[in-house]
Amino acid sequence: MNQMIAILYRSDALTAADSAADDEILSAARERNASRNVTGFLHRESDVFYQWLEGPAEAVREIFASIMNDPRHRNVKQLSEIIITERNFRFWSIAASDESTTSLFDWAAKGGISLHQVRPDQLLSFLLHCARRV
Repeated sequence: MNQMIAILYRSDALTAADSAADDEILSAARERNASRNVTGFLHRESDVFYQWLEGPAEAVREIFASIMNDPRHRNVKQLSEIIITERNFRFWSIAASDESTTSLFDWAAKGGISLHQVRPDQLLSFLLHCARRV
């Protein structure tokens, strides 16, 4: 069986929130991820994307490489890459939320979490929190 991994990253969005370009990002990601057996969650907070991708290692790394070269965002920073034995977002090729669903800033403030030093496991916890609301 192919090893499964998860990659968590953040990037600066160059598209307007709730725009046709944002819709295209999600539509293309759903199709691409489904064809590669990759699942995950994308959250947009103002002009910042946070995304968790999970699935077969080769597919996740290839998708992440294409994301790094996507001109619709910049300053892509990989926050973690871990080996996983089960998926966190197995029901979605890509699910998505924004601050209207749950604000990362509000969530962090309630939890006493500094966003300047947020850990990957804390961001995953936030994304799972969002997933329960979509």
